[in-house]
Amino acid sequence: MNSIPFSHTSFPNLILRIHDTLRRAGYESYVVGGAVRNMLLNKAILDWDMCTNAPPNRLMDIFPYAIPTGIKHGTITICRFEQKCELTSFRIDGKYTDGRHPNEVQFDATLHEDLSRRDFTMNAMAYDLQNSCIIDPFKGIEAIKKKEIVCVGTPQKRISEDYLRVLRAFRFSSQLSFLIEKNLLECLINMSSHITRISKERITTEIKKLLSTRSVEIAMPYLCSSEILEHIFHSKLFSLSKKQYHHIGNVLSKAWANNKNTALQLALLFSFVLAYNDLLSASYARKNKQTIIDFCSSIRISNKEHDLISTLLFLSSYKVDETWSIYHIRYFLTHLPIEHHNVLRAMFFYTTFQQQTIPTLFLEAIQTYIPKKKLAINGHDLMSTFGLTKGKKIGLILKGLYRIVLKTPEKNERETLLSLAKSLH
Repeated sequence: MNSIPFSHTSFPNLILRIHDTLRRAGYESYVVGGAVRNMLLNKAILDWDMCTNAPPNRLMDIFPYAIPTGIKHGTITICRFEQKCELTSFRIDGKYTDGRHPNEVQFDATLHEDLSRRDFTMNAMAYDLQNSCIIDPFKGIEAIKKKEIVCVGTPQKRISEDYLRVLRAFRFSSQLSFLIEKNLLECLINMSSHITRISKERITTEIKKLLSTRSVEIAMPYLCSSEILEHIFHSKLFSLSKKQYHHIGNVLSKAWANNKNTALQLALLFSFVLAYNDLLSASYARKNKQTIIDFCSSIRISNKEHDLISTLLFLSSYKVDETWSIYHIRYFLTHLPIEHHNVLRAMFFYTTFQQQTIPTLFLEAIQTYIPKKKLAINGHDLMSTFGLTKGKKIGLILKGLYRIVLKTPEKNERETLLSLAKSLH
């Protein structure tokens, strides 16, 4: 196999320990996958994967403290020194009839056979710790130098094994600022409709990663030509022009650079899709909540994310302009917990064509905002001062006082509010 000398010295203790343990047990081991790719790109390595010629029935004997996360497919997870690594036995995958998983797996494989089953050439390399070199049988280094995503083997065969690879290719394009090789791209476009055969959980993971980079705009032409978002969200509303997708990509890239919030990225995507279909208005948001619910239900997100996205879309459907007062902004802030106020500010900033006056107004509103629980008086104060009993009237007085405080936060003092409560009472 083609091997290239390459010295990488900053391996975690866990990786070195795994390699040494397997070597002493008489087995080979190699670092594989994204870790090798990121070494060559000088990028941070977040996930460590290794492969070995030790069979699965020996892995748990050699590493009794490991977690048998995917032992059926020869994979265990080893956690030590606050580090984690997935270790997999060399394997050959059988036929894929469901477009997701191999029907069977054989473990009497070589390193070359193990690498040959991987998706893209940049992910089909191995680092030999023993000899300090990269084993690169499918010209992954060449693809990385060209900044190109190339399939291992025939695209038709490789993509049909796992249709999530369609979305993974687009995600890698976004993350790495790589273009997709033309034969692979043609295959991805032709096979994108099969993405619906993949679980929502796996799709959501890829969608979030794709949207959460500073180079989202690079993947947008691929999303457009493949119509993959139409298939994922089951909606023709995502059938937009390349120019519209390009604009969405530019906005998402800037938003991620400044905010790092995946719910915001999804909300912005949905917002522009609705806007380009002339469906983003306050009346539409109130009367047609089902469209937003359908978008969110097409992927697997938490209830908190669902609520945040829905609220961001509803509030941003109002056309905020220079006629709005700081009171209006503070009133909007009451719809969200304090930790999401800056997310709402960003939502308005990117959906109002980045008018500088709007974020400035939001910043002032956020800095002077007083949450309802911080009102200087409460129901007990009203009862003891005015001889009132528990009931609807106390709630109405507190509501009126809070509206006053939203307009003029400096009035949030006990004596001032009691005086105002007297007139309301």
